[in-house]
Amino acid sequence: MKKITLFLLLICLFLCAEKALAFAPDFDRARHNFEARLTSDTVLKKALLKQVRPITGNFNYATLLDRDTDILLLGEEHGNERTKRETNLMIKYFGQNKEGFTHFGTEFYLSSEQPLLDQYAGNQITLPELESKLALGKAYSASAAVAKRYGLTVLGLDLPQAQNNYAWSKSAAGMRARNEHWAKIILSVAKADPQSRFIVYGGAWHTQLSSNDYPTMPQLLNKDGLKTKTVEYVSAPAWEKLAEEAKLSGKTLLFRVPANYRKDANTDFFIFLPKVTPSEAEQEEIKKIMDDKNFKISHCTDDPDHPLCKVFIIQEHR
Repeated sequence: MKKITLFLLLICLFLCAEKALAFAPDFDRARHNFEARLTSDTVLKKALLKQVRPITGNFNYATLLDRDTDILLLGEEHGNERTKRETNLMIKYFGQNKEGFTHFGTEFYLSSEQPLLDQYAGNQITLPELESKLALGKAYSASAAVAKRYGLTVLGLDLPQAQNNYAWSKSAAGMRARNEHWAKIILSVAKADPQSRFIVYGGAWHTQLSSNDYPTMPQLLNKDGLKTKTVEYVSAPAWEKLAEEAKLSGKTLLFRVPANYRKDANTDFFIFLPKVTPSEAEQEEIKKIMDDKNFKISHCTDDPDHPLCKVFIIQEHR
């Protein structure tokens, strides 16, 4: 009898878990639905192709902004290294071109790590020392180095609990708590300095224009009077096919979303990051750099000022 009861209990738990998974919030659904339409909705495709621009080496990233944009939100696909490179390239561009950006805030540094980030900014600790103490180590540390180099104050935004409890961090409750924490930090800085302007980098679940499951960053920041623009990085095959139709295959592309499609896209812009294979000449150049006795691999793939990264940037922005 006990064995039967245990067996029935296990079945019940399995079915309940399956049911819970079936109704789990899918925070990617807007993008997935939109991407699915790229293969069949000819009107949508034509609208996007009218708005597409290659991001070449001399691209003006200020075209992402309105004059009164307070915050540029960059939403990444976790695990895509090219998003880091493109983000750091933007930090460099906005720092060099004096667009008024004062702060770089990101999901990838915890708010509890702010004293460490401040010590690094004040040259009290080195980058390797900072990396040894960050929860994510070297994974995103190049962004701090690039932001510091180009005059932006670095803000750690995420809650420590996001690193300690992965399941919670991905739940609707976790997303709400995290986004509200991010917004509180940004609003505090903006209130103290009305001239402040922010680049905020995190996962696309945070940066999308809206969600029915939790308040997103644009929803929270707009409510408090800050004006945002959102960019979402994409690399799905549907975008590659669209690039082929535009005869722009293999190029990094900016798609401005037409106003009448913005709600469906859930973003203002998409940046398509293609998979690029280095040419023979580029492979030779990469080998030459890596064979140099002074070569250091640290951050070489996402620091826009590193010689090796420059090769990648050139091939992705030709």
